Amino acid sequence: MNNLSIEDIESRLAVLFQPDELAAHQYQNTFTRVKPLEPEKVLMLAVLEDAIMCFQRYLHSKHAKEQRLYEDAVSWIFDKADIRTFSFESIYDACGLDTDYLRMGLLRWREQKNSRALRNKVPKVSPNAMRQWGMRGHKR
Repeated sequence: MNNLSIEDIESRLAVLFQPDELAAHQYQNTFTRVKPLEPEKVLMLAVLEDAIMCFQRYLHSKHAKEQRLYEDAVSWIFDKADIRTFSFESIYDACGLDTDYLRMGLLRWREQKNSRALRNKVPKVSPNAMRQWGMRGHKR
């Protein structure tokens, strides 16, 4: 064998299996932001989230206050000319997001909800009634 004593081997093994503090720190850094969100961006995202929630929650509302919230959200989201600090366009520019992508997604969502609502309003006809009236709309 080698001229290494058991003590030398144990000391070398101890060095190999010691916890690496730097590796744990580097691992934790992969889950943290490089730069934390500024309070203004947090506020902007909260405004955006509220508008989307009003758009979705109050789409088919029957109450005047909720209808007004829906209309305000629609006008805020789809107004491309608004250049104020907390306009839809400004918030998306500040956050580096694509405004048209969200607008198209909200329009598709609304179309799906509207088509479902229309399907639910169509009266269902029983099979007996269908047989009785036939294709021309008069009794056989």
